[in-house]
Amino acid sequence: MMFSVYLAGPIQNVTYEEATAWRSRFAKQLEGIGVWAFDPMRNKEPAKSYSDADIAERDFDDIDNADVVLLYCKQGVPMEGSSCEIGYCRAYSIPIVSVGRSSCSLVRDTVRKQGIEVESLEQALLIIEALKEIKEKILELGLTNIILCSNIIIG
Repeated sequence: MMFSVYLAGPIQNVTYEEATAWRSRFAKQLEGIGVWAFDPMRNKEPAKSYSDADIAERDFDDIDNADVVLLYCKQGVPMEGSSCEIGYCRAYSIPIVSVGRSSCSLVRDTVRKQGIEVESLEQALLIIEALKEIKEKILELGLTNIILCSNIIIG
């Protein structure tokens, strides 16, 4: 099974280009290291409206299938959807790599408890690659039913 990452970040309160450009670039970088990206913007048209229920259903299914969630925080941009996704991660102990610091205290607390905060997408890529290698080694050893990490503590 391929290591996978869900790409959380602003969708509302930014342009379609802002919501998709970083995801597209980062998904290509992930593909280069053999990691699958779940992009919540896939197959979405810029002018079309989608119901909150449909969005949440697909996004939570993607998060359930991801090994880790990457949270891209754009300073000064409210991220209601991402806050819900991070709350979901907290409830189900899904590890998080946050690029930047969220303005939401619940999100910051969740990242502190079960994730890591980095300063750039380049740093996030290195962390994700290391987590992928750890998972591959665990599987190579024939170990199963192990939580890869519910807390990532560095330093």
